[in-house]
Amino acid sequence: MIVYVLAAATSAVLAYALGIRRAGSVSRHQVRTYLPLIPYLLVTVLRQDVGRDTAGEWGRYPLTFLQAQEGVPYPDAWAQYHVEPLYYFLNVVGVRLGLDLHTIIAITGIIFLVFIYCFIIDQSERIPLSLLLLVVSNYFLFSLTGIRQAAATGIVFYALKYAKSRRPIPYFALVTVACGFHLSALLFAPLYFAVHVKIGRKTIAGLAICVVALLASPSIVRGLMSLFYSGYIGSKYDYTNASIIPFVICLLLVAVAYFVRDSAEKRSPYFRIHFNITVLNAAIMSLTSIIITGDRFYLLLLPAALIVVPSIVESVRVREPLLVPIVGVALSFVLFAYMGNELVQGNDTFGVWAYSSVFDKNDHAMSFN
Repeated sequence: MIVYVLAAATSAVLAYALGIRRAGSVSRHQVRTYLPLIPYLLVTVLRQDVGRDTAGEWGRYPLTFLQAQEGVPYPDAWAQYHVEPLYYFLNVVGVRLGLDLHTIIAITGIIFLVFIYCFIIDQSERIPLSLLLLVVSNYFLFSLTGIRQAAATGIVFYALKYAKSRRPIPYFALVTVACGFHLSALLFAPLYFAVHVKIGRKTIAGLAICVVALLASPSIVRGLMSLFYSGYIGSKYDYTNASIIPFVICLLLVAVAYFVRDSAEKRSPYFRIHFNITVLNAAIMSLTSIIITGDRFYLLLLPAALIVVPSIVESVRVREPLLVPIVGVALSFVLFAYMGNELVQGNDTFGVWAYSSVFDKNDHAMSFN
């Protein structure tokens, strides 16, 4: 775990020291702009046998790589492991270029990090804080095993800037690319039309009524989810559907953000988008007691918090500067609750808590060559 903490702290310190502190004041054309990304890149590229799906010969990704080596046609590969076409194509190209599995996984991790970092520097009011929250929220740790969904999520959140400027062609093009890594990115297609909606009391009340109605009709919900969730959006290994931790986290973020919404929207053109996404996340998580929603939906929408929390902190700075450290730490602990719950339940989180690198002696190196 210390490796992840050091990466996050080093990244945040570099961003602050280099003046990479808020969206709008960062030049995308200078090399130094991307220096804070290096600690995260090193942890991702140098890791080995880390993650439930990436470690061991029976993990999802080792088996997919073996399919590419054996020349299995994509339709057959999809039928067996439900791996999206772009990720499978990456494996096929990698095999033809003589790359090993470790390199394929590293490339997928780099895709996630580049897009999520560009998303942060484009939209965050406090970039160093967002870089810290990447680990605190548990999302970076998830990205080390859920590499396909992480890559897809990084791409669609980066694409949101095109939704903000009402540019549908680049937005839907990026969503399509993201779906090539993980079909859960399809959720962002209709979000293009909802990101500009101002959510008020009536909207929140309407969402609450819908949630109550769905809770009263569990058979309908389960029927719909069995069609669209299992095997497509989530994983058959998601057994945490009874957990209310993700719902409480989203609810607290929505409650706090609602009170500073007006001032936050005046300063940040992206606050409304990510506030709306957080409200949606809370609505979906409210159903986790009766459907197999799992953590996948929560994680898919979680990066919105990387923008919402810094916006809340900045709003507090304008009103009550002395409260900034308290609010920042308190909201960080709220996001940390997800990781804390994982550790309490299983003494691990996504199988990545104990980090190992290519420099560690390991008899199960991911070469597969």
